[in-house]
Amino acid sequence: MIVALTAVLGFAGFKSSAPTDGAVGDPRTSSFEWEREILAGRNHPATAQEAGRNKVGAVQMSGELTAPTGGTAGVGAADLKANACRSARKGLRWYRGWHAYWTRKMQTGFTDVVIRSTGCPKYLARVFRAKAYTARKAYERWYVYQYHWWEWLPLNWQDLGACETGYGRRPGNFEHSNSRFTSAFGISWAEYDADAAYFGSPPWHVRHTPRDQYNAARGHLARFGDGWTCPGP
Repeated sequence: MIVALTAVLGFAGFKSSAPTDGAVGDPRTSSFEWEREILAGRNHPATAQEAGRNKVGAVQMSGELTAPTGGTAGVGAADLKANACRSARKGLRWYRGWHAYWTRKMQTGFTDVVIRSTGCPKYLARVFRAKAYTARKAYERWYVYQYHWWEWLPLNWQDLGACETGYGRRPGNFEHSNSRFTSAFGISWAEYDADAAYFGSPPWHVRHTPRDQYNAARGHLARFGDGWTCPGP
C-alpha cells in the first residue's frame, strides 16, 4: 500500500541546523521530518537510511512521505512511539535554540531555561515552536523600532545629525566616535551615558542603535538645553 502525506511545515521556516551562540543569517525556509510529526502527529523517519532501519519508508524532499509496498509489517506501536519521541526531542532542541537566538539578538539579557523532563517532549516542542515564532516576530518589530530611523527620526534631528557628523548628509554618522564626542549627534563622552539613561537607553558600550542615540540626544536636550554648535533641534 502506498501512503502519501503532504507535509504541513512550520510557520517560521527555519534553517536545517539548530543555532548556536554567534549564529548568523536569516533562516527562512526548509522542511523537517520532526515538524511534520509534531504537526501531523505521525511518524516520519529523518533520512532514507533511517527509513530503512525503521521499515517505515523514505521521506522525499518534496515534502511527501511514501511508505514502501507491503505496508509497515514488523513495526510495533512501541517502535513508532519511540521514533516519534526522538523526533520531538529534535524539535524541542531546534525551537529552543531559535527562541534563544532571536531573543538574544534583542539584547535583553536572556537566560535560557533548563529543562530536565525525561518524558516524551511533544508538548514542549509545540510550546517552544510557538515561542520561537513569537520571538522572531518580536525581533522584526524591535529591529524596525531601533534601526529604521527614516521611519521615525524627525527631520529637525536628522538635520542636526547631518550638521554634526554627516558632513551635510542626513541623518549623520551613527558610528561616529572620537576622543571627545560620540553618536550621530556629537554628544560628549562625559555625558552620553547619562543622557541615554534619561530616556531608558543603555550606555554606549552596551548598545548604541539609532534609537538609542536619538534617546541620548533627547536626554541631552532635556538636561542641558540646546548646547550644540550646529542649529539645534
